[in-house]
Amino acid sequence: DKEMNKRVSRSLGIGAAFLVSMVFSETVFAENELSDIRIEVELQEDGSGIVTEHRKMNMDDGTELYIVLDDLQDSKLLDFSVAGFQELEPWDSDASLEEKAGHYGTIGTDDGLELIWGIGEYGENDYEVTYTLSNLVRELEDGQGLLWNFDTFSEIPAEDLTVEITGFEPFTEDNVRFWGFGFEGDIQLEGDTIVWEAEEEVDSGKDVTVLLQFPQGMFTTQASAGMTSEEQREMAMNGSAYNDEATSNTV
Repeated sequence: DKEMNKRVSRSLGIGAAFLVSMVFSETVFAENELSDIRIEVELQEDGSGIVTEHRKMNMDDGTELYIVLDDLQDSKLLDFSVAGFQELEPWDSDASLEEKAGHYGTIGTDDGLELIWGIGEYGENDYEVTYTLSNLVRELEDGQGLLWNFDTFSEIPAEDLTVEITGFEPFTEDNVRFWGFGFEGDIQLEGDTIVWEAEEEVDSGKDVTVLLQFPQGMFTTQASAGMTSEEQREMAMNGSAYNDEATSNTV
């Protein structure tokens, strides 16, 4: 009987320890959340694009958020800022949560750049991140086109995502054709804006690849894709874009 009691109390002890560790790990491994992201892309006459991300996030881990811009090919980063934040150069990745708060910066990598900003205080946060890339629009043999993956966030899945694209002159059914690849959702021309709204959570298994095609001479871009519009469409359908798959993370 004594042996039996020992065994029962030992297994109870194990059960209690397991329960404590479960509760503890839930606290430690709480997740950063992205409840809503709206990506605005404003295409300029020279083929560059001003990209503004409006992010609603709930943060409880890490000290900084960052966007990886890899393998940009003919495109270059022209500008980067976070609304209400100050630039910090050089960026110090080892700085504390408090030191990084309210600041943004960039770091060069072997393949490109990282755009970084401080999380600030944990909890609900709104971030307005803007970056500008040259030559998003490229010359084709029979027109012009944009083929770009705007996924900068999906390591923290977006519960709601909207992409809105405008041109330096109003888009019409005559001057733009458009497709979206990577997630379920309607893409349509609303007024003079192309709007693509997700009908599902967008996580790291998905892309946010936009294909736009224009008539020749609409943009004064300095980049060439060396292909026809049909070949560009095939490239998009095969899951490719002119930038390597963009990723976003926190550390």
